[in-house]
Amino acid sequence: MTLKRNTPLSRGGRIKPSNARRRKETFDRNFGERGAAVREMDCLCAQVLRDWSDSSTMEVPPKYWCRGSVQAAHAIARGMGGRGGTKRDLVPLCAGHHDEAGERRGSQREDFEGRYELNLEAESLRVALELDGLGLS
Repeated sequence: MTLKRNTPLSRGGRIKPSNARRRKETFDRNFGERGAAVREMDCLCAQVLRDWSDSSTMEVPPKYWCRGSVQAAHAIARGMGGRGGTKRDLVPLCAGHHDEAGERRGSQREDFEGRYELNLEAESLRVALELDGLGLS
């Protein structure tokens, strides 16, 4: 089909903002069945906070409490858009601690790991082995 001169292009409808098939493939690669299983676990920080409360008479300050539902967080940052993620790097963090840990691999993540005495990469390996034992891919 040829276009006539000085005739504007016409569209049949709105252009979709994202490709649904590619978005589903990315989600499956980054989370898959493991994402649902990780979201069923307790926040990693909840165990640390329970240990702190049990080992001392000092009450844990409210700013450290878990806030929101548990999310499947990536221990190794996926980068912008999440194209480089893998579902073997997932750890359970509540929404508040996920925000506190940050998505970038920098001082924010290091401060978070030091504050809660966690190593997110080691925890992701532990979680991955646990989920492998359950047969989740």
